[in-house]
Amino acid sequence: DLSAYDKTKYSTLHGYADDLVEISRALGLKDAVFVGHSVSAMIGVLASLKAPNLFGRMVLVGPSARYIDDGDYVVSVARVVKEDVEEVEDEASAEAEE
Repeated sequence: DLSAYDKTKYSTLHGYADDLVEISRALGLKDAVFVGHSVSAMIGVLASLKAPNLFGRMVLVGPSARYIDDGDYVVSVARVVKEDVEEVEDEASAEAEE
């Protein structure tokens, strides 16, 4: 439902965390176990800071504090894998030439 989308609200992870808190409260959750992977793990952390009584345990799988490449800090897994593959190829080529 595009009418429910608010570009400003969802411009940060806090908007998603607010939704998680709202849904959890509507369901009457207390002391729940939250399981989140990657960005959803960080959304869960933000939600637990906003409403600590909702979550008793947090299972965070592969959370990252950052989601934007910055200089030598590379977030993109595909880019890292590509660079690793290229490095292995270069080493293999150099060994073959010897």
